[in-house]
Amino acid sequence: MQARFHHCEEVCVVGEGLINNNHYAKRDIKARINSMREKWQRLLDLSSKRRTRLEDAYESHQVRIILTSLTSSSS
Repeated sequence: MQARFHHCEEVCVVGEGLINNNHYAKRDIKARINSMREKWQRLLDLSSKRRTRLEDAYESHQVRIILTSLTSSSS
């Protein structure tokens, strides 16, 4: 995701340059930049939540493996 972030930021920097040079569509450009940054932040948030869920699932799976091995060996 880092590589894509740099590309996203490059696009935003170019857009901000157009805005600073009074491009005729500067309002639309600004809106798209804001939208892209909001969507990127949403993607980061979702990615973080997904990572947390995967880590929790992994830990749960490890506990099940331990419990299964303990109950199997005690039989």
